[in-house]
Amino acid sequence: MTLKNSSIQQTFSYWWVLTLEANLSKNETHAGIPRMDSILEGMQEMTEFRFSDEDYNRVKMDAEEIELRKKAEEAKRNKERDESIKTFEGVYRRMQSGEPLFDIPPPSSSSSSSPKSKDKNKDKDKGRSAQFIQKYSNSTMLAESVIVGNVPYFAVARITDDNSGITITLEDSIPISDTVEYKPFENEAYLNKPYSFKSREEFDLTIEKAKGETLDSLYKRVKSIWKKYIDADDFHISICAADTVFTYFQDKIGMTHYLFFVGNNNCGKSNNLHVLKFLAYRNFTSTDMTAPNIYQFLGSGEEGQGTLCEDEADRIDEDRQKMAIHKNGYITGFPVSRIDTSFGRKQLKLNTFGFRAFAAERFPDPFKAKGFNQRVLEIQCYYGNPEYDIAEVINPAGAEEFQFLLDELEETRNLLLAYRLLHLHEKFPNIKLNIKGREKQLFKPVLRIFQNTETLNELLPVISNYVTQKREANDATFNAFLYRTITDIIKDQKNTTLPSSLIWNLIVSNLEGTEIPGRNLSCDTSEFGVISQKEVTETLKHVFGAKTKKTGGVKHLEFNSAKLQRVGKVYNLEVQVQILKGDEIRDHRDDRDDIDTEDNPMGLEAYTEGGKTHGNQSYYEGGQVS
Repeated sequence: MTLKNSSIQQTFSYWWVLTLEANLSKNETHAGIPRMDSILEGMQEMTEFRFSDEDYNRVKMDAEEIELRKKAEEAKRNKERDESIKTFEGVYRRMQSGEPLFDIPPPSSSSSSSPKSKDKNKDKDKGRSAQFIQKYSNSTMLAESVIVGNVPYFAVARITDDNSGITITLEDSIPISDTVEYKPFENEAYLNKPYSFKSREEFDLTIEKAKGETLDSLYKRVKSIWKKYIDADDFHISICAADTVFTYFQDKIGMTHYLFFVGNNNCGKSNNLHVLKFLAYRNFTSTDMTAPNIYQFLGSGEEGQGTLCEDEADRIDEDRQKMAIHKNGYITGFPVSRIDTSFGRKQLKLNTFGFRAFAAERFPDPFKAKGFNQRVLEIQCYYGNPEYDIAEVINPAGAEEFQFLLDELEETRNLLLAYRLLHLHEKFPNIKLNIKGREKQLFKPVLRIFQNTETLNELLPVISNYVTQKREANDATFNAFLYRTITDIIKDQKNTTLPSSLIWNLIVSNLEGTEIPGRNLSCDTSEFGVISQKEVTETLKHVFGAKTKKTGGVKHLEFNSAKLQRVGKVYNLEVQVQILKGDEIRDHRDDRDDIDTEDNPMGLEAYTEGGKTHGNQSYYEGGQVS
């Protein structure tokens, strides 16, 4: 059979193109496609037709064009793959340095002609890789990223060679080694509000103003701002103002408490976070914050990169991962370990330390968030009438009065940063307080900052009042009732080994409990609800350190006088918090004695047989008893 020339050409071209596309779509090489000579021979045998050289070349060119197009597409895919790998390698390096992972600012069209762009291009010449950070410090310098005239710099404070002062300069980068240098964040990379100055002149002027400031003057300035936007009691305003200043030295102290603002709608609790967002050190404020958000902001490099505020934190106790972060985040040196599998397996150290504040309509559940709640100062918020609404000030919309207040906020936050730079070398000696345990951990860090200042005289009374109120609330618990009952029985019996039945009968009598039918050794009380002898015994063993024993077939509970004495210090209601000095320090035991139970001869043994009566006087030295 003989086909027409045009039909054969069309049939052959169509079959060849399909064969080529099918093979290339499977990423096969050209060698996997039938050779053209074989195809021509087959066509000749079928048709007795002989292709001309022109026909042959035309078909061959069509096939080669398709092949080139496929190769071009494959080259494009390979290029995109290589660019993606480079991007992930950059993210990996940023993760190691503790920077925000995906906040790399996009390049601008004019970057090639700007001075900062030229500096970036020099990185290749230097042979160093750039890592972007907010702050860096060592024993002789402190570098803080700032924006001056819309250009990112490090404000670098260095101790002079003769240790006589501090020099502050603006620098583009900080060489760390022959292969690494630190660079300040670009404006778009910040999760928190950056420290911004309109010009070098404004930056220099701020540094000069800060030289005339003291901790007392900064505290008064910050407190006056808090009073403008928050209508609250002395403790609320004073501790918030003190904490604001404290955040600029949190990395020096290495320990902090948290603030938790609680209140109904329209009570202004979120306004507290707005003030902190402007004035606290590098504050990142958000709602529905996740654990990865916290890790990204705090980074994996130097601790204390900033502070956190979370609004609408009503369900925070339901997030176990965040609870774990916050429980460790009050002190330095407790990072979280994670495995990165982007390129193999790499162990990462993610920071958790930093001051935090929260706002919610309810306080976290005392069982789900027990450890967290112990690190928090609960501040109840009520409807008030502040002088200004900070939400309006943040967005002045051309109002001159609001713009003036916004400028005051900006100037104050820059002044606080400048003071931090100027006092790089300042040390905060240890202090001894007449409170211990968790109470000491909550308040000692901020009191260390303000030791030897006039502000201290203002803080001590309001802190004392807060501690007293918390102890009064604690005194209303069932454990406090048990403590008083046990000590009264020991005094009356003059013995620390007591029959279990005696303890239970006195508890039921004192609480006027009503027996519950069908539930032996259980009763219903108006003050504490349903209680049972088994629950009471377990509490006395695990909280008060009692040991069970049988004497003459009767079950007894044996108490340790020293342990009871220490437990009782939790329920001492009134205290005047003070910094101890000289002989006062020697009169109080060392902190580690909080876990020593055998060295105190004074206390309940005075009421046992053979003891001398010293009364039941007790000097408070402990918070939580472990």
